[in-house]
Amino acid sequence: MFNLKEEIKKFKESERRELFILGLFLEWKNPDLRNKEQLNWFVARHIRSAIRLTCFENDQLERAMEYADKEYDEIWTLETVEKILLK
Repeated sequence: MFNLKEEIKKFKESERRELFILGLFLEWKNPDLRNKEQLNWFVARHIRSAIRLTCFENDQLERAMEYADKEYDEIWTLETVEKILLK
């Protein structure tokens, strides 16, 4: 049975930085993903941005996600986080 919270935990425990970043993003956004296939589509959509964000520290990412959530409500993505960090 699919459990998004368990999947997020796996991402956040990964040694691969981009997967950790996806875990943070998933935790922050809490999308309504109901099966592994939906999670795979989510990952495919955001993996490039996550890879590009690997050079940033966790506190930078979290501040940018907080800002994005406040300014752009539910429509922000990891691409938005990139733009905030590189403005």
